[in-house]
Amino acid sequence: MYGGSAFVLAAAVAGIASADTITFSGADVSTEGIAAFSGSMNWSYSGGGSGTLVVNLSNNSPLANGGYLTGFAFNVVPGAFSLSLCGAPSAAWQTLQNVSGSPFGTFDWGAALGGDLLGGGGNPSAGLAAGNSATFTFCVDGSDSLLAGLSAASFFDGDCTCEPGEDNHYPLIARFRGFNNGMSDKVVACPPSVVPVPMPVALAAAGLLGVGFMRRRLK
Repeated sequence: MYGGSAFVLAAAVAGIASADTITFSGADVSTEGIAAFSGSMNWSYSGGGSGTLVVNLSNNSPLANGGYLTGFAFNVVPGAFSLSLCGAPSAAWQTLQNVSGSPFGTFDWGAALGGDLLGGGGNPSAGLAAGNSATFTFCVDGSDSLLAGLSAASFFDGDCTCEPGEDNHYPLIARFRGFNNGMSDKVVACPPSVVPVPMPVALAAAGLLGVGFMRRRLK
């Protein structure tokens, strides 16, 4: 009887908790053809109407050209949820919403130096230098029923089948500035590979809750 109750509790917690990762890269589709990057997105949600999206980015541009990744933006599946940047390499990075990624259309959310994806956005050297990586964390808020149905791919909505100028069709764009030759670049990423991430922490927590429940009942 008590074991059955613990199993139901564990199943309920495991049903709410979710986590998965997608990986992506960008180099082939750009305005100048001089920058490149790669990255991943990890989505985790354990209930309560608040989840976490962690974006890892690496600036893979040629070291000889210099240059900095100074902003990025992405499209999400339709839904009444909001994002805010709650972790970044420095305070110079600010949240973006409904931002132009011309000539690659508009994007729903992102982050950039000074909150400016395409413009100056402050000193580009405050961005991500060639050969370096950084982590950005977004706090995601919405209804429990909505967030429970999301995955990492929900924040990478689009494909690379369109021509520049067609709106909302690319999943993610990265902005580069400060190259040695004075040039800048805009590069879009193409659809990702999906890498499932297990939830041992959630399952372990559920098990501990079940054990605690049984001990209380036995007393």
